[in-house]
Amino acid sequence: MKFNESIGTLMMLVLFLVPGSSCAAPDSIAAVVNKDIITLKELNDYAAFTGMQEQGGRAKSRQELLAKLIEDRLILQEARKSGLKADEARVKARVEDIKSKYPSEAVFQQTLREQGLVQSDLEEKISEQMLMYEAINKQVKSRVIVDPQEITSYFEEDKNLFELPEQRSVEYIVTREEDKAAKFYAALKDAKGFGEAAAAAGVTPGTLQLFKNGQFKKNIEDVVFSLKTGEFSYPLKAENEFYVFRVTGVVEPRSQKLDEVREEIRDILFTRKFQEGLASWLDKLKAKAYIKINVVE
Repeated sequence: MKFNESIGTLMMLVLFLVPGSSCAAPDSIAAVVNKDIITLKELNDYAAFTGMQEQGGRAKSRQELLAKLIEDRLILQEARKSGLKADEARVKARVEDIKSKYPSEAVFQQTLREQGLVQSDLEEKISEQMLMYEAINKQVKSRVIVDPQEITSYFEEDKNLFELPEQRSVEYIVTREEDKAAKFYAALKDAKGFGEAAAAAGVTPGTLQLFKNGQFKKNIEDVVFSLKTGEFSYPLKAENEFYVFRVTGVVEPRSQKLDEVREEIRDILFTRKFQEGLASWLDKLKAKAYIKINVVE
């Protein structure tokens, strides 16, 4: 993990350290969850952090973010209520792991101070996260069972999901200079070896495993998948780059057998059941909790 990434990890851990106290000003409260409060500052910090981490797609609304904070608070409360305890050795080990990503102890401590924190605050947050994971494991994950017949039924109901597309093993070069691509292509036509032609044109060869599934632009895919083993393409332009491909192997499309995808299907079904179980458990926690949500714009 890079140093900047370790700062992001630390920021995520310390954003929501301790449930808010009841002495906070009324207009700073985003929500009340039983005897805990979630402040607007917590929500704003969470919104800012998730905004920084957004990698495309729809950004979550503040209502969605607040709902996530409420769920986290309910899980933590339930963990404490059930008497779960975090393993101190694991907490210390996690702190040391985070600390090891920093250039020095001094930089790590300075980062904490800049957040108005000390190491014990970080340890508390890690402990809380572990409690939440333990509660979820105990109440949801440990109860998920995937029956072998379910795996077979899933496979039989839609075998098309497990069709492997046609594949091509290829050697290729790519360059932004059209004259280099043309020189390379001419060398290949003169029966030069792929590496020899690349050296003559001043380009670097590479290898790829291509699937007929839209991995490349259609004009490239159509040409490459029309070639037989040993044949090569003329220079193909995509965006501002020129490609030349030579096919070194062909794998025909085929249907995978159940034994090949059994574990993949099990993971799919396990994840589905886990998500359904978690949602059901959270609904039960919400139903018996006192939750008051203030207006969140």
